[in-house]
Amino acid sequence: MTTDPIRLLRARHVLPSADAALIDDGAVVWSGTRVLAVGPYERVRAEHTEAECWSFSDHLVLPGMINAHDHGRGLGTLPMGVADAPLEIWISGLFALRALDPYLAALYDGINLLASGVTTTTHQHNPCDWRNLESELIETARGYADAGIRACIGLPLMDQNTLSYIGNEAFLARLPAALAAEVRTSGMAAPLPDWRDLLAVGARLVERWRGDERHWLCYGPVGPQWCSDALLAAVSEAGRDMPVHIHAVETRTQAAFGHRYYGETPLGHLDRIGFLRDNVTCAHCVWLSDQDIALLAARDAKVAHNPSSNLRLRSGIAPVLRLREAGVTVGIGLDGQALADDQDMWAELRLARGLASTPSPAGEALSARALLAMATRAGAAVVMGAAPLLGTIAPGSAADFFALRLDRVRGPYLDARTDLLDAVLGRAKPTDVDTAVVAGEARLRDGRPVGLVRGDIEARLAASLAEPKSPAQETRERLAAALASHLRDVYADW
Repeated sequence: MTTDPIRLLRARHVLPSADAALIDDGAVVWSGTRVLAVGPYERVRAEHTEAECWSFSDHLVLPGMINAHDHGRGLGTLPMGVADAPLEIWISGLFALRALDPYLAALYDGINLLASGVTTTTHQHNPCDWRNLESELIETARGYADAGIRACIGLPLMDQNTLSYIGNEAFLARLPAALAAEVRTSGMAAPLPDWRDLLAVGARLVERWRGDERHWLCYGPVGPQWCSDALLAAVSEAGRDMPVHIHAVETRTQAAFGHRYYGETPLGHLDRIGFLRDNVTCAHCVWLSDQDIALLAARDAKVAHNPSSNLRLRSGIAPVLRLREAGVTVGIGLDGQALADDQDMWAELRLARGLASTPSPAGEALSARALLAMATRAGAAVVMGAAPLLGTIAPGSAADFFALRLDRVRGPYLDARTDLLDAVLGRAKPTDVDTAVVAGEARLRDGRPVGLVRGDIEARLAASLAEPKSPAQETRERLAAALASHLRDVYADW
């Protein structure tokens, strides 16, 4: 029987959690996948004299960050030919996305996230081919595992309104006859798989991944406008003991959908059918009423905030301060739509802080510690529920943390009055992340993924896209562009 070695990481500073005191000359001790101790180096070293020591002279050690909502597309939609636009128009462009190998997409996404200090991500899957969904999810999980980060893998579920919120047949009836016929022939209006079959896929993956801390399943009903009440009720029952992740009131148009089709807000409807619970995370939540916020707080449902995506797709600015004031747990997600398509969590945190600041001399703002809590402890609640294992460095917690170089953050000058965490949240970049440990193993050293070469992965992605586009692909691209103006007409008075 082998015994895992005991390791010790010594750093100039250690911050065990967003609400903990900064430890100068601190240390973290771990064995296997769990933390054994954290505290001042001299004390911890005396208790673990046998530990192998890693020493970082001018670094801050933080808990691994958690990306609370994403789609793991790998390259992003803009470089793949789908320009930013209002969400309801932009979605039509997703029909024309070229398929990327799901393993490569997750592998590339994973190393980019890890380089930013993210050790766990939430992946809400967009299928290349619904018929191959199970194998796509398995390959996606393998890609993240090989990249070295944990992943909460979302099983996509939807059964209506793929072309427009008014329903596919109603939308097709508004199109010129020739265009409608082409859309039908292209398969863009094809029926979705029966959601009962998709839930069966989910049940098999739950069993396949049971006990695997690298990846686990969550149910991902795509949004109220895309899911019937029957589907939402089935998800609520099947996913009672696991994370459930849903897009909600991302745009004003989606808010209008609720009033047109439910006679109430989308979140009000979700609550009325018994869907809102403490295992549910609602992504985006831009257009919330005061009653919606009260409902989220009362049900202990979580929110994943996606500031870059909300701006790029012209959705708006989520009421983060109001949500937090009401006691709602709010995490931060990159949504595969970071401002520079780079999966930079540091830039996302700064954007979240800037957008949440009240424009008044007496206004409120998010503190550095609040931001860190959103990126760590709140993210843990999103991906695993009541999960002390992630988002903190404490005895018994998961050995997920990273060491951030401070030379550039502090240089060329940092006044003694400036709080260190303020400086880090205000200035840090992925290039400052030196080492990342996930499940007790170093998966990033000297800013480079262990056992992987970024250039090789990029070359494989480029080669996969170098093949000429098929006639079917070119047809989908043309049809997606043609649908844009008709979709604008549909939603013009919403």
